[in-house]
Amino acid sequence: MSRQCIWQQGFSLIEVLVALAVISIGLLGLVGLQTQTQKISSNAYYQTQAVIISHDMAERIRANSSSSYQQLYHLKQAVKFNRCRTQTGCNPQSMAKNDLFEWHETIKQQLPQGVGVVCIDSTPSDGSPSASACDHQGTHYAIKLWWYDSAANKIQRSVIRKRAE
Repeated sequence: MSRQCIWQQGFSLIEVLVALAVISIGLLGLVGLQTQTQKISSNAYYQTQAVIISHDMAERIRANSSSSYQQLYHLKQAVKFNRCRTQTGCNPQSMAKNDLFEWHETIKQQLPQGVGVVCIDSTPSDGSPSASACDHQGTHYAIKLWWYDSAANKIQRSVIRKRAE
């Protein structure tokens, strides 16, 4: 009787299962990476929106310069005045109130649970959405924004300062 060597051809079931396990672990890692990327991207988007909205208010204050001298944007009243689409036919105080109204509407549309305040404040980095902590001291407007970041499960904040000229 002669001995014959039988050469194996193809893959065994164990080799296939090991390859499948390695690929599965790799795919799970990619899913986790994609999830983290989306969280970070969402946070960056809202931070960018907050900066744009803050600078929009700073430009409104600059454009209505006579009200800036009187510190009219420090007022809490935000009222819509349709005639204030241009400065013609609108006094500086009405323009300031209309700017605040439109600004608050933008915050509601662009930032989740967004809250904003414009005030004279010597310590602009303090405060919360429920208590803005404006001390009414100093020569700068503090433009403060807060919003809820669901990815981080916390309130985020953006603050810029604009000289009340």
